[in-house]
Amino acid sequence: MVEQIGANASLRRYPWAIPIGGSLVAAGGGQYFQAWGSDDFESQERSPVSSIDRVIRTSEERWQYQTFFSGTASVVFGRVRDATSVYEVMVLEDRLQEAGVIGRALSPAARERLAAITYERFALATVRERPARTAWSAIEQVLRDDGALVDAGLDGYSIFRAVEPYLGPSAGVDATGLPKSPVQRQRGATIGPAFRYAHFHATQRADESRFEQETLDGIVNPPLETSAHSTLEASLDEPVGGAQAAYHRPLGKEWQLDVGGEVMIPMAEDRLQLATFEQASLVYLVADRWQAEVDLLHEWIDEVRTRGATSGDRWRWDYGATVRYYLEDQTGVELRLRERQSWLRGDPGHSYQRFGSVSLGLVYRFAGWFDAPAFPTP
Repeated sequence: MVEQIGANASLRRYPWAIPIGGSLVAAGGGQYFQAWGSDDFESQERSPVSSIDRVIRTSEERWQYQTFFSGTASVVFGRVRDATSVYEVMVLEDRLQEAGVIGRALSPAARERLAAITYERFALATVRERPARTAWSAIEQVLRDDGALVDAGLDGYSIFRAVEPYLGPSAGVDATGLPKSPVQRQRGATIGPAFRYAHFHATQRADESRFEQETLDGIVNPPLETSAHSTLEASLDEPVGGAQAAYHRPLGKEWQLDVGGEVMIPMAEDRLQLATFEQASLVYLVADRWQAEVDLLHEWIDEVRTRGATSGDRWRWDYGATVRYYLEDQTGVELRLRERQSWLRGDPGHSYQRFGSVSLGLVYRFAGWFDAPAFPTP
């Protein structure tokens, strides 16, 4: 039996108008593993001159508990803004044009007002018991003020079309009815020094018992019973310091580019490690049909940074691509490609591993294959 638990939180604040602020990130969790096993063995050996009956019973119980905590504090130069609502307004405008309830493209001022509504929808849900009515009344007013709304106004079809999820089957929506983009659209760049403290604790316990008895030519020998108990505990506290950087850029309506990295050095005198970590992702999203993502991760660790090439130096590459295509009410197809490479410097030999996988998934929804009152015959 395995149980896992985890939590994380982050906070970033800019106390001044200039783009200099502070960031706090905390993460913690644990993994707990228990195993129970038993084995019963009986054997009989017969010959013209003797007979041996043997009984062996073993039991084993193992527990492993691992907990960790990590906290990072950094000074941030630059800003990253959440531009997701800008993209959501683009999708909303496309859907309303498709439904025929707006006769032309919206003005920049109207798009800005709609973006403000989508930004505030979660706060609106905390002060209104029925926030959808307020949100959609405001949306319709923006469209009328801009002169883009047709005389008939919003109808049932156009509203339900506007609130459909971006990808996949219809499911629960938030209280305002506005769909949420599955990809966060961020814009901006940050860089700055960072300090991280990590704590790891592990406990491993094992209980084993064994019972063995032989019967030789009908004579029962005394049983042999043994038991063993072991406990192992390990803890690690590691403060590290270095620098972090991130870059986020929406590339038009369909593409989103996110790049980040860090360089960290242990601050303990007996630790001479140098670690670098970089990752990047490029996401392609077209509401109602296509989603594609390419991601790349690289990690390099210099085990003893003051001595050049030493045993324990290692690197890791992890990269892949995923493409999803959705056919409404019928078929969903996903193609996923992934590869991982790792290398470890040894003494005298080196270790290299490479693992690749390709998966293709097909989902078919049997929509319309039923009869029900008030529904058309299939």
